[in-house]
Amino acid sequence: MLLCAHISGHHLFGGERSLLDVLDALSTLPLNVVVTLPSGNNKAYLDEITKRCIGAYVLPYPQWLDNREPYGWLSHSFADIIARHGVDIVHANTIVLWEPLLAAQRMGRQTLIHSRELISLDEPLRDRIGLTISDIVTEVFKRADWIIGNSKATCALFSKGDRTLYVPNAVCLSEFDMSNKFGNIIKFGIVSSNIPKKGVADFVEVARRAATRVPRARFVVVGPHNPQIALWESEVKRGERPDNIAFLGYRETPRKAMSELNVLLNLSHFAESFGRTLAEGMAARRPVIAYDWGALHELVQHGESGFLVPYRDIDGRRRSGRHNVSGVRSHHSNG
Repeated sequence: MLLCAHISGHHLFGGERSLLDVLDALSTLPLNVVVTLPSGNNKAYLDEITKRCIGAYVLPYPQWLDNREPYGWLSHSFADIIARHGVDIVHANTIVLWEPLLAAQRMGRQTLIHSRELISLDEPLRDRIGLTISDIVTEVFKRADWIIGNSKATCALFSKGDRTLYVPNAVCLSEFDMSNKFGNIIKFGIVSSNIPKKGVADFVEVARRAATRVPRARFVVVGPHNPQIALWESEVKRGERPDNIAFLGYRETPRKAMSELNVLLNLSHFAESFGRTLAEGMAARRPVIAYDWGALHELVQHGESGFLVPYRDIDGRRRSGRHNVSGVRSHHSNG
């Protein structure tokens, strides 16, 4: 099998960790797996990949955006890898790869697309691809013999008989076997890449509104520093923003990230197709608050494992936050 990644960043986030999960799952099967990456700038990530496969190739390949035509030279590069290793199946870890699938089809190989995008609710991605929902779905099925959906929502979107397989993302519970300790202060946190679509600005606004209303609440942002984060930090230092918020930077593992907070928020502006961070938070005994948007309702049982609020409802999040203070207490007292 040839497994093709679509992202390889300096830090490990959902896309990179999901690829490692796929490799772990494939290692239980009688398969030889070769991996391709569009970048090799993260040596630690590349090392983790090579531990799980028979070989990895790093070659720059762009995503399928702007409804572009495939690049012939790139299709030939993938065809060479397929031929060199006698690849039978090409697995694209996203819908936005084209050339490896095209090479596989021309060589009579099986093709599989792992759909992690809810394009029906992701207008920015549709605009970047440059096609309508129905046209994108049609193109995906032209390129794949099989579709894997990482949630029921993605399976419903890319549904075509027995060609669509439901394989949700997974987290290892033993990696998150940790207590949720707190004192007089409750820490509400967001864990993300801190790009705008992750809703960090909404989280910062919640912290501002809660400063005088919920004095026991503190807010932490776990994720990389960037110019916007630096601006917010400077506003806090100058007293232009309440000091109930802290920007902690990136944490190397999800467990370390969860150890920084008591309650996890997910405020993504785009429709999450699964909600990996929420699953990690719940595995770590962290109650969650999230928008009722995308596939998150498949993970969160409102009022039981967390709270769902209407999309972009700042006031709804603040009300849920007050309820969560008691929710964390009950959860902690029960071990």
